[in-house]
Amino acid sequence: MDSFLITCLLYIPLSLGFAAIVAEKNDKLFLFKLVIVAWIILFPITFIFNEIIPFAEGGDDLNYFYSSNLNNSSNTDIFDIAKFTGMMAQPGYSFLLTLINFISEHNLLTFKLLNLCFLIIIGLTWYRIGVLLESPDFGRKNLICILLLTPLWYYVFFLLKDMTIALLQSLFLLGVVQFWRRNTTSSWLLIGGSIFLVLYFRIYLVLQDVLIVLSVLFLKLYGRRRAENSFLQILLGFLVCMGLLVLGGDQQFLFSNGITSDTHVLTIDNINRYSQDESALNIPKFLVSYLLTETAGLSPQTWKAFDSSLIRGVLAIPWIFVIVPFFLVGVSWILHPVNNVYISKGFTDKFRSSRFVNTPWGGLLIFVISMLLISFRTGDSTRWRLSDMPVISTIALAGILSTEINIRKHIYFIWVVVLSSLFVLFYFFK
Repeated sequence: MDSFLITCLLYIPLSLGFAAIVAEKNDKLFLFKLVIVAWIILFPITFIFNEIIPFAEGGDDLNYFYSSNLNNSSNTDIFDIAKFTGMMAQPGYSFLLTLINFISEHNLLTFKLLNLCFLIIIGLTWYRIGVLLESPDFGRKNLICILLLTPLWYYVFFLLKDMTIALLQSLFLLGVVQFWRRNTTSSWLLIGGSIFLVLYFRIYLVLQDVLIVLSVLFLKLYGRRRAENSFLQILLGFLVCMGLLVLGGDQQFLFSNGITSDTHVLTIDNINRYSQDESALNIPKFLVSYLLTETAGLSPQTWKAFDSSLIRGVLAIPWIFVIVPFFLVGVSWILHPVNNVYISKGFTDKFRSSRFVNTPWGGLLIFVISMLLISFRTGDSTRWRLSDMPVISTIALAGILSTEINIRKHIYFIWVVVLSSLFVLFYFFK
């Protein structure tokens, strides 16, 4: 009952309020209806999975659950993030759960429904990004696609911080896309605020976000649609980025905010220490694993036990068969010229005329590439890369909408036949 009350009194109003903020004038009713439908469908599904499999095997969810129930000596102690010193390497998610625990019972389902709320807000964020990228119609379709992005559901069904990180990264990309369209204070507040908050969840992503901002600034200069205030944009962007990097490398600041591990300070030695031995990685195998994200759902062995591995694998199946092929089509579309018109026959001019250089699509593709490189360096193609799934889905939607229906059918048919044949052969000869 407590979970239901918190959902009705906090989570649903929060998601509806965000919908009101990002909606175009004629889309508010549509967004409100979709938010309510999402809650009606996903709430009971989350409840069922919480009853059957409350915790993932070998995950961090148990630690998050118990660390959110610390005794507080006073009301002001609730907001003291340093109290997690020595308990969690990065205390952001535990601190967030503590705030929820302060206004409700210590209830696992209540915490998971917070992740569901974040999933819906991620969808609404990508609705807004879709509007800025193309049109309100594209934004509406993108919202539906994000809510149906089943690999993200896994991080609703289990208490993991990755959904919160995906939300922060989505807000960061909204700021980047807004900045590309128009250099405003709200854009920099989104960019700077989201990067700052990422410090408390996964500090190494700060470096990624800073490099993306600098790359986008360079693209705006390199492209054919240079902004009149390019110098001021670069100066402001450089100062914001350097300030955030200084905070990420300031051990005293991090220590005072509950981040006490020496390995979670932004230094060259720590970045190298966190990386895997690249020589031990099979690059083609990693690229396939990264694109498909999880193939366990297609393995007969996985279906022998109903556990978190099976859930993750099954939720990845729609991603494998629908998103991946059209993501590749979408990448090709981004690398083509705006309005399909070349300025000249030279490669350089063709590239400078592409959507990658002249539209916010370039920033999104850079984000995917950077996340691919991070995942390769860390040897992780699942949790670390969760934030790029909405980006890849959006690019895939662009790939779908940019091709004729007959071509789509052929692409999909060939992809399903080839992929199914490969999996059958693999497991038959394994």
